Amino acid sequence: MRRETRTKQVIEEVFVSDDGEVFNKIEDCVIYENERLYEKCKKEIGQLPHFSVYSSDIDEDYSVCFYLVFSIEELNKVKHGTFTVYDASGWEFELDKFPCWIRVVVNDYGYGYITTLDDEIQAANNYIDEITRRRIEIEEGLKSCSK
Repeated sequence: MRRETRTKQVIEEVFVSDDGEVFNKIEDCVIYENERLYEKCKKEIGQLPHFSVYSSDIDEDYSVCFYLVFSIEELNKVKHGTFTVYDASGWEFELDKFPCWIRVVVNDYGYGYITTLDDEIQAANNYIDEITRRRIEIEEGLKSCSK
């Protein structure tokens, strides 16, 4: 019998995030980088002109915020700083005119959507017109019945 010393060369594939964190799985690295991007963008969108209005017809599990975005980059920061799940419909929202006020609706789970403020105002005006029309129809019907 004899004793030998041998050298083994081990090649290990790892995934390194932008800030130098090392991961064994690509999925863990992607999750980590997405969380960092979310936190960074959340801070940055806090600097954009914005306001919140809570409507009585919105489920309380949702938050509503309006942002004034001046570029596609700012719109993307709003998306990354708001939606934490990648099947939220808000990811599909696109704009071709800037600056633009947008309405961002998101729930506690990271799902939500985006519309323009102009579209929201138009929808609200249409709603007001419809309920006013129906009220008038009923009131006129009641008047004719009482004669």
